[in-house]
Amino acid sequence: MQFFGPHFRHLDIGLAKTFPVTERLKLDFTAQTFNVFNTPNFANPNAALPTVTAPDTPTVTLANINDIKANPNHFGQITSMLTSYTPRVFQFSLKLHF
Repeated sequence: MQFFGPHFRHLDIGLAKTFPVTERLKLDFTAQTFNVFNTPNFANPNAALPTVTAPDTPTVTLANINDIKANPNHFGQITSMLTSYTPRVFQFSLKLHF
């Protein structure tokens, strides 16, 4: 069986403009934004199955279901963000050509 994790959404935008200062001098202005909408990207859900404490019971009973609910391993829950997640970042630069 194959499962899919949460979508990865990330939008970067950059703008650049060249301004003529004199006949020989030019000034480049660049503005860049990374993760424009500041969208969080979550890690995959926890895939570790819970353990049942009743070893002699091959079928699931009401007692086993209660044991599974009480198990703290959070099967199927998303408990963290991707390690590559970065919040919104702005970057500006000026470059003088002579």
